[in-house]
Amino acid sequence: MLNKLNMPEKMENADIRIMKVVPDMCDDLFEAIESSREFLRQYLFWVDGVKNPADEAASIRMFLENWDKGDSFIYAVYEKNSGRLAGTIDAHAINRNDHVAYIGYWLRKDQTGHGFISKALAPLEKILFDQGIHRIVIMCEVSNLPSAAVAERNHYVFEGIAKERIWSYGEFHDAKIYAKLASAL
Repeated sequence: MLNKLNMPEKMENADIRIMKVVPDMCDDLFEAIESSREFLRQYLFWVDGVKNPADEAASIRMFLENWDKGDSFIYAVYEKNSGRLAGTIDAHAINRNDHVAYIGYWLRKDQTGHGFISKALAPLEKILFDQGIHRIVIMCEVSNLPSAAVAERNHYVFEGIAKERIWSYGEFHDAKIYAKLASAL
């Protein structure tokens, strides 16, 4: 079994800074969700549950509990030059027995198309693989072409479609499954 992961609280490169989500980010995260609510709602089941900053604060508390347990790690993604919050990226559903982690992400609508998720994905993958994760999975609804494009651009292998895998807004949706193995690097 893999040891509990020891994830850094901050990573950066020339274009982005990713930082562990903390309570001080509540208002910025809520504003980002609010500004892109309809765009995000197309693909993410949780958007309607974030109705106000208090809902976001409750989510952050849950994220921090999961971080402490080693179950998931969520980061806010900032555009480095402006300091503006672009979205989030996370490692979740970590299975230390099977050495597997899932990656999730979202961006505010006006921050798409700049490669921010790809730039955040690379250091996150490296840390996960360096700590013994063998398989990283990206799963998205089949209609979520932007998320699928991120997986494909970053050399994840399309493994297939899981029928009715995602429950969202009262119905099941098919999901594309992509994976990258540590041995493929």
